[in-house]
Amino acid sequence: MSDNPVRRLFDQLEAEPTEIFVSSLRRDLLAGLSDEVSQPFDTVLPAPMSLDRTGEIVPHAVVSPIELSRRRPRSLRVVLVAASIAALVVGAVLSIGGRHPSIKAPNTTEGPTTVPSTAPAAIAPVGYSQQLSADLITPDGYSYRFEGAISLKVAVESNEQSWPVRHDILLLRTISGTFTNTGTGPAPLALAFVQVFLRGDVGTCVYNGATCDPAIIRGLMEPTASVRTLAPGESYQIIEDGGTSRLTVAGTEVAAVLDEVRSSAMVVGVAIVAAGGSADQLASVVFDRAGQRVLTCTKLPIDCMDTARSVLGPQAQPGSAATLPTDPSISSIRD
Repeated sequence: MSDNPVRRLFDQLEAEPTEIFVSSLRRDLLAGLSDEVSQPFDTVLPAPMSLDRTGEIVPHAVVSPIELSRRRPRSLRVVLVAASIAALVVGAVLSIGGRHPSIKAPNTTEGPTTVPSTAPAAIAPVGYSQQLSADLITPDGYSYRFEGAISLKVAVESNEQSWPVRHDILLLRTISGTFTNTGTGPAPLALAFVQVFLRGDVGTCVYNGATCDPAIIRGLMEPTASVRTLAPGESYQIIEDGGTSRLTVAGTEVAAVLDEVRSSAMVVGVAIVAAGGSADQLASVVFDRAGQRVLTCTKLPIDCMDTARSVLGPQAQPGSAATLPTDPSISSIRD
């Protein structure tokens, strides 16, 4: 069948005839042959008539079915071939419409449609930061409200005042806030400062200046010759000066201290202190590292707590750092 024109047609279309198409073609061919032989051979068909030039009806010669069939075998074959080719073309088009081997729609389900992104690694907390507010009433009856922010996020090792066994670490703290007179009359303000307590194993001796302090301290820490007075609603403001506080630790502890500052574990608590008409008229409020109030007293915070500073948690208990030299002249010895 390789030389058959129908076969060549399907080869050009790159398709195969379906079973439905073949069955339909066979049925159409058999139906055409059946129609040719369905008339009885002894039946005489009426002869067709026409008008002559005078207007008379003239019958044509009578033609029998046998003679008719003899006269049109060639036309029958032409009709059958034409019908077959038409059926082939229609069937081929229908078959190809269902499956065309040379055209393939893009498969959007194969392979990733987007480049998977790598999830960013979790970022560890960077330093300590806390917003605080506190109401303070001094023993002599003056009232103040503190609003401020405290943070300790960065620490660096310093070789400026270090010696082989001990090393200095500079704490880049940020402390700012306001003490506002909330009374109805003028209020003297002898002291107004913030303390940030550090871990007890390294931070019970902090140099904010020339002396060893129990914490980082910022604000009005020493009474002046003339006590300032705040009008109702007036505030005293602690302005961050961009300065540093200093720790002195063993050389083997430097890396651990820097990591604890960066992870926020270095800070164990914060205290807010105000004094009214004189430095002994104190009001103190102590917060833990989470900003929860844990203590209120009328003395300096360090005098309100026990020696273990237990209200600030177990990490606040003084350890080996409590034995560090308190004489600032020792820390000036260089390598």
